[in-house]
Amino acid sequence: MKTTKIDDDEHWLASGAAASYARMRAAGCPDGVTSAGRTHAEQQALRDKFLAHEGAFALPPGHSQHELGLALDLPKPARGWVRRHGASHGWVKDVNPKENWHMEYRKAADTHRDVLIQGSRGAAVKALQTKLGITADGIFGPKTKAAVIAYQKEHDLEADGIAGPLTRKSLGI
Repeated sequence: MKTTKIDDDEHWLASGAAASYARMRAAGCPDGVTSAGRTHAEQQALRDKFLAHEGAFALPPGHSQHELGLALDLPKPARGWVRRHGASHGWVKDVNPKENWHMEYRKAADTHRDVLIQGSRGAAVKALQTKLGITADGIFGPKTKAAVIAYQKEHDLEADGIAGPLTRKSLGI
């Protein structure tokens, strides 16, 4: 499984979920992740704390989407935003009634996955950068956004800096 670090606190997600999280952040989701991807050992430690009545509810190892990098635990501001806007990004709210902070990613529900915006990362961004003729580092930052806007203006596309379906089709990607 390919994973991607999503913040400065060593939180990680599976690549598709991480890309979705980056798109949500760029769309206005408040910062803040309590927990994201976990190893089997980390899940076991949380389960042991729960069973000892020393921690919040945690599923047994092998049953948590955290181990697959497909789950986020979020603090209140981010949780509220995801409850209102996360469904179109593939994030399912309130999967477990015992964990109102827990959200899970469903790729099939992510209607934004073919959209590249500032904050997006990965192979699709590298392909975009290559087509734009700029350094292909796989990170959609301010220089990539400026290059997208310039391309969009040159080709009579809406110059919004978002590499959506029309811009990507025009580029042949």
